[in-house]
Formats: sequence, structure tokens, C-alpha cells
Amino acid sequence: TTAYGLANEGLERSGFSLRRHTGGVPGFSAYYAYEAEHGFGFVVLINRMVAPKVVTDVIIEFLTRDIPAPAKSARALSADEAAQYAGYYRTASPGMSLFRFLDLLLDVASVSADGDGLRFSPVLGESEHWVALGEHRFRAENDLSATYAFVPQPDGRFVLTGRREYLEPVSALSALLPVGLSAAALLSLVLGLCYAPFWLWSWLRGRLPRGTRAVRVWPLLASACLFGHIGLILTL
Repeated sequence: TTAYGLANEGLERSGFSLRRHTGGVPGFSAYYAYEAEHGFGFVVLINRMVAPKVVTDVIIEFLTRDIPAPAKSARALSADEAAQYAGYYRTASPGMSLFRFLDLLLDVASVSADGDGLRFSPVLGESEHWVALGEHRFRAENDLSATYAFVPQPDGRFVLTGRREYLEPVSALSALLPVGLSAAALLSLVLGLCYAPFWLWSWLRGRLPRGTRAVRVWPLLASACLFGHIGLILTL
């Protein structure tokens, strides 16, 4: 698994890569974490909803005080290997169906070659340099263990999983067109609103200038882009 699988979440503290899981009910929570390679772990049971991070960090620091931190693993990625992962990916596991349209619009990222690794560039947020670990596994530059994994599919493409995310490959057109349509709709609406005070003032004075019909193309364009975006979302 990568950062999260089988409810066994990755955790990096004090230079060590641990596995953990948490759970709780009102007034009580349980927290456990372990590091199999060096054979240490702990459990916290506490009468509050969430185990305080300061408590778990102190425990980890105490357990690792006499253990040298492991070195970060890495290997060089060839251009041919990078090319098989390159492209656009979109989330296929939205957190809430109500906001699925936002995930489909904004939770899109590109993967490209970056030196001897990969560059993960989301539509929103900062891009990351990924270091290759082997067997389609990668880690973020500051992480210790695998952060993402590319899973081969029968059609020869890869899906991307990690950090509680699952992304499927999409074409550049499918990834960028909804963003472009939404931006065009927003721009057209803003431009239409910019004309509104002048229309209102001229209408109140009974002096609507000639050519006002031509200006109405902006609301029309905004509506066309908006309905085009909705159509794309319904077909994805």
C-alpha cells in the first residue's frame, strides 16, 4: 500500500516511517502506531475525541531516541520510464457526491518528467517533485516512504493512487476544457456586470445607446459556456 490502504495509514515522524490507525466516539479515542523494521510501537487510549498530536509526537521521540534515522531511498528514473506515466489525471473518488462537479473541475493534475523523477502539478496548489522508488512507486521529495503508486491497467494505462486519493488518466482536452469553459463563463459574466451600471443609467434617462444588443453577447457567451460545462460534467 502507499500512504493509506486497508485503514493502515502512513505517518512520518522524527525521520521514521510508521503505520497507524485512529478511531473514536464522543468522549473517547484510540490511537496506535508502529514501525515494523525497528520493532517499536505504542497505543494511546484517551478520554477525548482526538489524541493530542503533542502526546503522540513525544512518545515517538522517546521510542526513537537511540535509533539512527533511516536513509531516504531513491533511484534515477529514465526518460522512457517517465514517459509512460506522463499525462493528465482526474480524481475518480470524490469525497462528497454533492460537490462532485468541483472535484471533476479542480481535482485535476498533470504528471511530467522532472530531472531523474516526476513533477506532479495540480490545477490548485503547489507542484511536487517525486522521487522514484521502483515498481511504479514514488515519494514526495521530503517524504521517507512511498507517497503515490501508479497501478497498471489492462489497457496499458496507469491509475494513480496515494494519500487517500484515486486518480484516473484523462486526455488533455477532457482535463482542460471544463476549466477553460468555467473561466470563460466567469469572465463573460464579469464583463456583462461591468456594463450593467451604464445600461441602468441610460435606461433611467431614456437614452439607451445604439448597439446595446451587441453588448448582450457577453451574457449569451457566459450562458453557453456554463451550459457547456454542465454538459461535460454530466458526461464524465
